[in-house]
Amino acid sequence: MRMALLNGIIPPEGILLKRSDYMGGLATAPGVLGAAMTTYVTAADVMKLLGCKENKAYKAIREVNRAAEDGGQFAYGQGKASKYIFAEKYGIPMEVVNAVIEKNKE
Repeated sequence: MRMALLNGIIPPEGILLKRSDYMGGLATAPGVLGAAMTTYVTAADVMKLLGCKENKAYKAIREVNRAAEDGGQFAYGQGKASKYIFAEKYGIPMEVVNAVIEKNKE
């Protein structure tokens, strides 16, 4: 049984769909709450939030990841850190952090 749908229509046999053909509408499908939320900050985000240069941003990310490891939590890879721990450590409201992350995605 073929499960790939394109706008609710199963394509004819022999027609191959790219993932982007049918996954784009997933966020607006009935029953879907919304798109996945980013759970980390990057150096670009930190630079905007703290008003600092790139090397200071990476230092802040290392400190947040170190705090996460010390607390037994997940530490992201190089160049990323938990936005929740970052916001708590630097006293920045989560709404502001989320707004900067979304703006940097554009």
